[in-house]
Amino acid sequence: MANAIARETRKAEDDPRKRVEAIVRAMALAFDSPLTGLELGARDEYEALLAPDGGYNRATIRRVASVLNAYLALFGQDGVARAGARAASRVCEENDELLRYLASLEPPDRVAERKAGFVPANLGASFVRKGLGLPLFGRFRPSAPPTAPGLILAYRSAERDGTARLYVTRNGPGAAITYAGLGAELSSAARAMECAIVPADVYEPEAGCDAHDFGRYVVVMARRPSRPRRRPVTTLWDPAEYGFLYYIPDDGLAADRLARFLRDLLSGMFGVPHREAERLAALFSERSP
Repeated sequence: MANAIARETRKAEDDPRKRVEAIVRAMALAFDSPLTGLELGARDEYEALLAPDGGYNRATIRRVASVLNAYLALFGQDGVARAGARAASRVCEENDELLRYLASLEPPDRVAERKAGFVPANLGASFVRKGLGLPLFGRFRPSAPPTAPGLILAYRSAERDGTARLYVTRNGPGAAITYAGLGAELSSAARAMECAIVPADVYEPEAGCDAHDFGRYVVVMARRPSRPRRRPVTTLWDPAEYGFLYYIPDDGLAADRLARFLRDLLSGMFGVPHREAERLAALFSERSP
């Protein structure tokens, strides 16, 4: 199979796009062909990754890159015993080259990231006033980060780069919070649920997500929480960079409070009809860990 892929990519000569497509086609044969005994029904999925006339979009670029990495795992260094050291070395070199080519196709971000000129003294007060929980930023935060069970809600405002993002995980053994300036760092390896509110004119479909189009904005929601990570990932949520971390206590009403926050955000900030905002907020809350 490695030799067959090599022959296909040689036919493509020096055109990196054709070489990428040759590998994608060959991998489709490897995993969905009676010749290999692996008829997994994935042929259409692979064919959909072949670049259309308009070129690749960001989501497709990342999926193609994952195919190239699978190709590397099969026929690169880990496949030395089957393909020979020289062939494996060629595969590694070619894979690096083609991944760089794909990276060069990534469209530039349309909106530069912005920072707030100042952080208002009353920022976070409405979260407390509505009885949703506690902000972990600004002067309304508790003197020390909470350690009791509950939900940790991270929210990145659309004012930063045009897209709003929500991230929810559980406070507990898999998460640690430390204050940093006016904001906080969250270090977590726990399961997490994510949602983004993306301007419709820049939205690109993503695998594994539900998308709900409301004209100006598309609400993109993961279908399930992510798996726990092997190692914690640390992220700074700084209100000066439109990043806000909240704590919702686990008193039997945490899911309802989370849904209320997202409902008000969707209907108030992004013009989602109230009934639809309620439905999506409930769905997000149900899927959260």
